[in-house]
Amino acid sequence: MLYKHLCMSVLILLCGCAEKIKTPLAEKSLQSDRDMLAEICPSYYLNGKGTQAEYITNTLASGTPKKAIYLLMPERFSSEYIGFDYSREGARKIIEQFKADAERGFKRKEKNCEITIPYVDEKPEIDGIILKEEWNAAYTFKGESILDSEEVPSGNTEWRIMYDKDFLYICALIPDKDIKINSEFLYKGDSLEVFIMPDREMRTYWELILAPDSSPFSAWHMVNGHGGFTSVRGVKPLNLKTAVKKYSDRFVVELALPFYAMPSLKKRLPYSGAELDFMMVRTNLDGQNYSRSAPVPFLYDGHNFAGYIHGKLQ
Repeated sequence: MLYKHLCMSVLILLCGCAEKIKTPLAEKSLQSDRDMLAEICPSYYLNGKGTQAEYITNTLASGTPKKAIYLLMPERFSSEYIGFDYSREGARKIIEQFKADAERGFKRKEKNCEITIPYVDEKPEIDGIILKEEWNAAYTFKGESILDSEEVPSGNTEWRIMYDKDFLYICALIPDKDIKINSEFLYKGDSLEVFIMPDREMRTYWELILAPDSSPFSAWHMVNGHGGFTSVRGVKPLNLKTAVKKYSDRFVVELALPFYAMPSLKKRLPYSGAELDFMMVRTNLDGQNYSRSAPVPFLYDGHNFAGYIHGKLQ
């Protein structure tokens, strides 16, 4: 319904029913807006399906670009309905940014990273202390790549993942000599975001955010076919284990997510050969500079599940 409503809105704009706009200059501006919208809708929305751009192109049906399209039709929609007070020029900038973001996704042709997640017999202690004998069997990514870049991962950051019969284990060793925490929004300071999607067909996933000296944030997200989110924030599974320990030159994150909190339509997890998708995102506040990075090249932000790492349980 959202997509149908969006297309009807754009068709109204393209057909031209702006009785209030009378001057030739205004008509020329309106025609320019029509041309701009005709270029992206519905082609960008449809072409984005199944590509790295899907996270962005879905916002045509449920996101800020949708509202910008509405705003470019002042004869049809009020600012109260839209929910913000951008000017028409501001709305055009939103559409142009949307196009640029989508084009980056269309151009990304590389396959998602695929790994085998090792099985371990011994459970690690989730205490923020990384012992070699606890984590030496884990799959390890080294280095980090700034989000929205094509750069090869570099640096000394380490990200690890493994599992046993009860838990999926993730840890990260993150170099940082000047740790800054945003206690209200952990992801705006130095933190680790973890996203785990146990079954892509269900389009549901966990989001966990962990930072030193802070209570972890957790949420369960559900995404419809148009990219709209329904989120249950503040929920966390019984027996979820997390630890963050701060050192002079780094901080360490460990977590254990119980498999009973990971629903799948195929078969109860875990089992050998089971598939799940995940991503880890470091947020870094260095002075006034803010950045986000991942263990592999990754677009947009942590909710872009089209770009998640694909893991198969050993």
